[in-house]
Amino acid sequence: MPWQRADLDSLGLTEAACSEALQFVGAQRGAGAVAVGLLLRAGRAPWPLVGRVLLLPGVVQVAGVAYRFVAAHRGSLPGATPACKLP
Repeated sequence: MPWQRADLDSLGLTEAACSEALQFVGAQRGAGAVAVGLLLRAGRAPWPLVGRVLLLPGVVQVAGVAYRFVAAHRGSLPGATPACKLP
């Protein structure tokens, strides 16, 4: 759900953390690339396998670099919409 509609206090999250990176709250918690991996693991095949690979040591660090690049440039990447622009 969009963090702007979530009860952040009950989830143990802050606006700053949510505006900085995607947050995953479940049996495990994570932010950024880790959140993407956890989200994929919770999906249907083949996504859980992709999520497990993404969370492997070494892979998750590379994924973190890619996540930060995409987050910083999301408004100018192909397929971007006005909603991708940060205020």
